[in-house]
Amino acid sequence: MATALADGSQTTDSRLIRSLEVPNCLSLDAPLVAVTWQWLLASVYSNSPSTDGVSRAMDRSQLAAMAVLCVTVWLIYMADRLLDCRRLNFTRDVPWRHRFANRHSRILWPIWFGMLALDGGLTLRMLDRQLRIAGAGLMGIVLLYCVAVHGSRWLRGGVPKEFVVGTVFAAGVCLPIALTEFSLSLVLTACVMAALFSLNCLCVAKVQSGSDRQQQVGSAILMFPWLASRLPLFSGTLAILATALGCWGLIPAAIAGATTLGAAGLLGIGWTIDRERGWIDAASCSALADYVLLSPLLVLLLANWL
Repeated sequence: MATALADGSQTTDSRLIRSLEVPNCLSLDAPLVAVTWQWLLASVYSNSPSTDGVSRAMDRSQLAAMAVLCVTVWLIYMADRLLDCRRLNFTRDVPWRHRFANRHSRILWPIWFGMLALDGGLTLRMLDRQLRIAGAGLMGIVLLYCVAVHGSRWLRGGVPKEFVVGTVFAAGVCLPIALTEFSLSLVLTACVMAALFSLNCLCVAKVQSGSDRQQQVGSAILMFPWLASRLPLFSGTLAILATALGCWGLIPAAIAGATTLGAAGLLGIGWTIDRERGWIDAASCSALADYVLLSPLLVLLLANWL
C-alpha cells in the first residue's frame, strides 16, 4: 500500500486509498460494477423504441435479474478468493485483499453459504425459466474455470484467466437482455464490454505480477510479458473503437460513452503503473482500476440530468 518516501512521509492520500480498497476486500466492487452495467444495458435496450436513448424505467423482471446478478457475482468472487487462500504462502508477498480473506475466513465462509441459499431462493422465485436455464449454462462455464484454476496444478499456470473472467463477466451482464432482444448491436456491445473488463483484469494482474510470480499463480501478464507495456495502447485503442462504433450507430451512444470513459480511465492507470509516479504507488492502482468501471453511473446521471 502506501510506501515511504525519502523524507519518511507516506504517499499522499494513503488513507483514502485504504478506504477505497475496503469494498475490494469484501468483494463488493465486482457486484457493483456488474449491476451498473446491467442497469445501463436494461435502460438502453428495454422500454425504448430506439437504442440511442436511455430509458428511466425498469420492470420487475429486470430488477430481479440485477438482484440475482449482484449476489451471484459476489459469491463467485468471494469463493475464488477464499479458495486462493488455501494455496498461497502468506510468508511471501500477498495482495491485501487475500490477507483480509484469509484472516476472516471463519466468518466469510458461513456468510458465503448464507448468501448461496439466498441466491438460490431469489433465482427460483424471481427469474423466469428461460433465464434460469441460460444462467445455469453460464454457471457451468464458471465451475469449469474454478476447476481449472483451483483443482488442477497442470492447468493453473496455463489459463489466461484475465480474458476468461472478462468474457464471462460481460456474458453474465448481457445475458438477461440477450434472451429478449438479441441483435448485432448487443453482440458488439458485449464484445467491447468483454475487452474493457479484460483490460481491467490485466491492469490488476500487472500490479500484482511480482506476487503472482512468487506464489506461482498463472496470469496472462506472466504468460505474455509483452502485454504489460502495451496496456495503455490497448486501452486507448478500445476508447477510439468504442467511440467510432457509437458514432456509426453500431452500438448505443450511452454504451459507447461508458466504454470510452472506462477505457480512458484504464489508460491513465496503465500509464501511472508504468511510470510509478511519486504521488501514488502502483499497488494502489489495483483498487482504482475497478472504480473506473463504474462509468455507467456517470452516463446514467447525465442522461437523467439532461
